[in-house]
Amino acid sequence: MPTVSMWLDDDEIMQCKKEAAENGLSVSAMLKQAYFNAEIVDVKKVKSLEIEQNFHLNRIGNNVSQVAKYCNFNGGIINQLVLSSLMEIQDDCKTI
Repeated sequence: MPTVSMWLDDDEIMQCKKEAAENGLSVSAMLKQAYFNAEIVDVKKVKSLEIEQNFHLNRIGNNVSQVAKYCNFNGGIINQLVLSSLMEIQDDCKTI
């Protein structure tokens, strides 16, 4: 049967042995179980989503800053325009 090897430092080896023993498994069985039950993640896709989320969060942050600046210059009075802007920001946050 072919084998697969990997490098672990001493702490990682001890953690693997401890967790395997706690679950009544050999280290090999535990690692197999962990691998075959794990979700494989497309790193490029995740990175793309993170960039998109950061773009939207930046937009929302700019909107919040504009609302705060408006309130500061108008004596802290919240009018219909401010309320509308805050509701729009809230809706944007829900889509992220």
